[in-house]
Amino acid sequence: MTSPGVGGCGRVPGLAWGVSLGWLTVEGWGCSQLYAIGLRNLLMNVRHARANDLSAIVGIYNAAIPGRMATADVSPVSVESRYAWFSGHVPERYPLWVTERDERVVGWLSFRPFYGRPAYAATAELAIYIDPEYQGQGLGRFLLDLAVANGPMLQLKTLLAFVFAHNLASLGLFEQAKFQEWGYLPRIAQLDGVERDLMILGHRLESPSSFLPSSQSGLV
Repeated sequence: MTSPGVGGCGRVPGLAWGVSLGWLTVEGWGCSQLYAIGLRNLLMNVRHARANDLSAIVGIYNAAIPGRMATADVSPVSVESRYAWFSGHVPERYPLWVTERDERVVGWLSFRPFYGRPAYAATAELAIYIDPEYQGQGLGRFLLDLAVANGPMLQLKTLLAFVFAHNLASLGLFEQAKFQEWGYLPRIAQLDGVERDLMILGHRLESPSSFLPSSQSGLV
């Protein structure tokens, strides 16, 4: 197993915890590395999205629209409409990660700039979507933990999420990852004639030195 920081590969923080129950592949720092992780004995593969993943990414997103819980879109979006959004993700700064099971993309997490102003460069907004068939299996929590652990390597200090107040499952997910309520916007959205509140959740990231595995220690 390759240790972080060797062979010209960038060091990916926060992946030395857990036990050897499964394998995680992380791509996007100019190489691929394998890390032993523990996640309910699942075989996990996480990588930066490729162009041929976009159809699956959009399909997963569109599957969330009818529930009126996870997005403010009210009708399906097209693959073509997401080209610019997709091209705005770069592995070293604002990655778009996909996770695969059964040889197909079943979930994704995106980082995107917050508000588009230079003073907010160290802040990113997260979005997580999981295929309905694979929800409840810990994939969302896994991706979120990975985002928190690797945020400092992406030059980020703060992560934000915008979640509808009636989306209790997502609120619970972010609460478990130590996100806190930083703002509340009452009745800001209207979904099928019902006014909905929006919550702003935030998480201040730790210094990367607090959890980076050393080049000597390898992985556990």
